[in-house]
Amino acid sequence: MKSRIAIAVVVASCVGFFVGGYVNEILMEPEIVEVPVPVEVEVVRCEEPEKEVIYLEAEPIIETVEVEVPCKLGDFESTQELEEWLASNYIDEAVMLYASGKKFDCDDYALRLIKDARKDGYEMYLQVLMPRYRRPDNNQLVTQNKEAHAICSVIIGNNLHFIEPQTDEYWLVAQVD
Repeated sequence: MKSRIAIAVVVASCVGFFVGGYVNEILMEPEIVEVPVPVEVEVVRCEEPEKEVIYLEAEPIIETVEVEVPCKLGDFESTQELEEWLASNYIDEAVMLYASGKKFDCDDYALRLIKDARKDGYEMYLQVLMPRYRRPDNNQLVTQNKEAHAICSVIIGNNLHFIEPQTDEYWLVAQVD
């Protein structure tokens, strides 16, 4: 019974809504709007004046531009060549500071040494030593308990060498072939 009453109320509401809209249209007076009288306007189109093009003879401009041509990187031929190159590179003697206050640490030194080596045509790699790393040649502890350390590595012949960029110290790690 309640559902029939609810349906009747909904139907009555819809009928009332639509009937109200129809009655509103019939009874409402239309709004009268005055429309201004159209005025004819003469459109005058401007023509572009003719442009005169003048060609001037000019001397060709020749500039000398220095271009960095990538070269094929090579390995050091010997440990002596590595030692001489490290002696000529001063990254180990530099005290680096960032303007932002960021600390210039081991990875920054390593990446700078790699950049310098590649600029001079040598292949060099970034190497990360895990905590408690000991050098294989003298068993010296290089890193402490919880810290990793960034250094560089090179291949000379069939030998892999690690380089400490902050001291120019290097040591044989392993034979690669």
